[in-house]
Amino acid sequence: MKTILILDRYPNMLEAFERFLSQENYRVLTTDTLDEAFGIINVVKVDLMIMDTGKNSEELILKTEKIIREKNLTLPILLTATYSDTLTEKAAKKLRAADIILKPFDPKDIKRIIRELIDKNNLN
Repeated sequence: MKTILILDRYPNMLEAFERFLSQENYRVLTTDTLDEAFGIINVVKVDLMIMDTGKNSEELILKTEKIIREKNLTLPILLTATYSDTLTEKAAKKLRAADIILKPFDPKDIKRIIRELIDKNNLN
């Protein structure tokens, strides 16, 4: 069973992700803090991280990139955002995010993207 870690500041988004991804037979772990996310990653093999950029997106993305680089992780990250802006896109490229999907999104689209990212990561 593949494990997906969701980082989002909104409890209703965490619940929605957990509900529809669990139905797809993924193990879903959720958190609303970056520190807790990396605490989970230290003890659990995570196959994909979905991270909401939200407020202070560039700062959050750059902090995430720093931690990933320090820990030498090869974790695919799918970013969710309520809007697309140049700063978020530049920071996401630095993070080497696997993809960015804008909210609101269709669950079918995100399920497809998740399958593709996990399959691609399993080939590497």
